[in-house]
Amino acid sequence: MADSNSRICYFFIMDVSRFNHGDTFKNYYNMVPAYRRDKIDALKPASAKNLSLGVGVLLEEAKNRLGLKDDELSSVEDVEREAPFYYNLSHSGQRALCALSDVRIGCDVEKIETDEARAESKMSISGRFFSEGEARRIKESFNIEGGLSELEKRARMETAAEGFYRYWTLKESVIKVTGQGLAMPLDSFEVDISGSGIGLKEIGDWPGLHDIDLGRCRLYVPYTEEEYAYGLCIASPEEYSIELEIVG
Repeated sequence: MADSNSRICYFFIMDVSRFNHGDTFKNYYNMVPAYRRDKIDALKPASAKNLSLGVGVLLEEAKNRLGLKDDELSSVEDVEREAPFYYNLSHSGQRALCALSDVRIGCDVEKIETDEARAESKMSISGRFFSEGEARRIKESFNIEGGLSELEKRARMETAAEGFYRYWTLKESVIKVTGQGLAMPLDSFEVDISGSGIGLKEIGDWPGLHDIDLGRCRLYVPYTEEEYAYGLCIASPEEYSIELEIVG
């Protein structure tokens, strides 16, 4: 089993398009616990079934790789339970994630949509719900005025959309760590990716759970991929190394 003092976060990624093949889906479906199969069975679209199966497979893979038993592991969503290790799951598009470490963690993945209508929608969302600093930085990247060519406008929109999703995944990872979920206002803290590192600061007086001080959390971009954005928050001021594994 992994040493809990090793300051490592284990980060597993899977492309779930493999499950489009019926036999492959069936083989992996039989590998996950009954509660996960029940969740999969309750979903209707094949794409949703694939994603639910993907996170289930990754969690089992993480447990096997680290030699963990169920009672040594707690979902970060189970805010009342403490354990030697915590995990969090996320999925979007064709990607499934599982992050696991010895402190509370949150992870998120989002498929990046860059068409004009979606980009404008993201600008509206960031303006309404993000902090002033985040919204300003995203809006600045979306400026398509001033006689730009269609190619330049497209490049600006793609850059703005990518920026929005980078902020979104990092902010989502933060609210998962606190245990508040979307009950925690997105403008009660600010992420700053404008410099060489990633900054995080609280705004106002919104309490988290488990005595989590956002000033003592660290944010990471654990993986980069053209069509997806990834975010990770670790509830520790210590520097953690990210042990990444692309499964399959």
